[in-house]
Amino acid sequence: MNGTPACLLDLRLQAVTLNQEMIHMLHLKETDLSFSQWIRCFRHTGQHRLQQSLHQLLTEGLRESSVQLTDKNFNHRFQCRMVHLTNGQITFTLAKMEEDHHLSVSAPVAADVPSKNDKPSLSITNYEGVPLLSFSSSQIKHRMTHIVDKFPHGLAVINHNWEVVYANPKMEELTKRPFFKNYYKKLWDIFSIDEHYPFFQHFLRSMETFETVEFEGFIEETQLDVKVTVHPTELGLTVFLQDITQYNKHLQALKDSEERFALLADNITDVFWISDPHFEEVHYISPAFQTLFGIPRRQAFSDPKSLLEHVHEADRSHFVGGLSKMKSEEFVVDYRVCV
Repeated sequence: MNGTPACLLDLRLQAVTLNQEMIHMLHLKETDLSFSQWIRCFRHTGQHRLQQSLHQLLTEGLRESSVQLTDKNFNHRFQCRMVHLTNGQITFTLAKMEEDHHLSVSAPVAADVPSKNDKPSLSITNYEGVPLLSFSSSQIKHRMTHIVDKFPHGLAVINHNWEVVYANPKMEELTKRPFFKNYYKKLWDIFSIDEHYPFFQHFLRSMETFETVEFEGFIEETQLDVKVTVHPTELGLTVFLQDITQYNKHLQALKDSEERFALLADNITDVFWISDPHFEEVHYISPAFQTLFGIPRRQAFSDPKSLLEHVHEADRSHFVGGLSKMKSEEFVVDYRVCV
């Protein structure tokens, strides 16, 4: 690649090694940089396109990909080509675009000028930089961005340097954190470790073991119970946050109701039980059952049909027929018990 601005990205080590041409092109001084230092050489919105392209390159089994970037000073616009070698190592080359002579510091490319509502977007290109399904690539890009931004659960991406590189609007809503203003800040500069220690423990475990971790947590600022899924990738961690506050409230209400029912039922002297419609599984048997039927409750739990043996032989058919009618209507059946 003599004469071509190029570098080697090692995404596992989050390190970048540059040749002299790229050092000169990007006005740098060092040959070796961290990934986060190197990516800051490009415009903010371009950083997210590059992150997305690298993620697609690693996760979708592609060999090559490309993306258009502008340097942070708006001096040059580049066509960037990436080739995945192995194990997260990627070669990255720059080529100035022909319209570059129209660019200047005072007149940046309109598409790259940040706006008040500037948001990261997805870049969908093949390895030659030609949009996939070019006749509808804008619709695909819009649709994918819409899906990510409108995803019903919180979604955030954290790189290996523990910097937040993306968060969707739902994540901001659930955590009350303005992530778009905090991109490339360390996670602990956005969330206090002392207040969110259990979260950091699980994040660190996923990062170190490269295993998906699921857990439940509580967000003090929004008073929400959340289910958290931390999924490791070549680029770092992808975090999903689901609000389960109402679910937990309903679950607790059901548990309280069951406890009140058990307290009431256990103090009633009448004999009754609750079973499934087919009388194949018994869910509850009152304590007075053993006194009347003369068999332990555990026997009835393990073998519900054994109860039939204690129904008077002349009433068994009537009893079974009554159980059948109870599946579709309210029905009372009288029968005798042999003890």
